[in-house]
Amino acid sequence: MLFCILLSCNNESKKKEEVKEVEQIEEIKQVKEKEIDKVKEIKNNDAGNTIGFLKDISVLEKDTSPNPIENFKTIAKDNAKKTIKINKDNIVASLEEAKSYKHAVITVGMHTIVKITDLSNCKTSASWGACMPYAEGYVKKGSLKPKADYVNNIIGTPDSQERSLYLFN
Repeated sequence: MLFCILLSCNNESKKKEEVKEVEQIEEIKQVKEKEIDKVKEIKNNDAGNTIGFLKDISVLEKDTSPNPIENFKTIAKDNAKKTIKINKDNIVASLEEAKSYKHAVITVGMHTIVKITDLSNCKTSASWGACMPYAEGYVKKGSLKPKADYVNNIIGTPDSQERSLYLFN
């Protein structure tokens, strides 16, 4: 009889462990589903902000994510017609190619984003060796700080930082 009680207790203990495992698995599934939903929501909202940025740069200020510039870059990878890693050697050809597109945006790392507003309004930059166009955008220093100037004065001098030119129709 004692053996039956021990066996019964052991079975109860196993059942409790199995129930706990199932509950933990269900909890993990719910957390994962919430994370997936959150990512989808962010992508949907940010896709609107990305496209909106092309028309009105101030929509980036409404992006509530930790880094709106990073979000722009992520979404622009899928939505831009062409992306060019720019440097001193290819800037002239890249800006010439940008003339064939409706919108051109340059990012520097995860901290700077500018939309070229007028490719014909440019100022010669000795450090870039090119006529750099006028642009408006943001530099992230804690919060987004608006900037409007010739591109070279916003994106800095050529160095090892990653600079990308996103071209949109």
